[in-house]
Amino acid sequence: MEQDKFCKSCPEKNTCQQVYENLGKSGGKSVTKKVLTAFLLPIAVFIGGLAVFDKLLAGSVEKQQVRSALALLFSLLLTFALIFVLRLFSDRKNRK
Repeated sequence: MEQDKFCKSCPEKNTCQQVYENLGKSGGKSVTKKVLTAFLLPIAVFIGGLAVFDKLLAGSVEKQQVRSALALLFSLLLTFALIFVLRLFSDRKNRK
């Protein structure tokens, strides 16, 4: 019902299907690699860092809360370092 009201006022209502077909046929570069690098890689590094740092700190820090806080801090630092390095490489690549 809402869709019909919206379509009545659209200037492309008669060629709507053709517009979406043309968008689907566009020949732009794939952004999959950039999306994976920008979004999924930092999340994976953060989660992996939490697990690794928690294991590494298990022998040296007795209190669970302190160990969790330190693992969180180190994981955040690792993730920010990764993002910084990715931005450096991205900036260098965009300059060329």
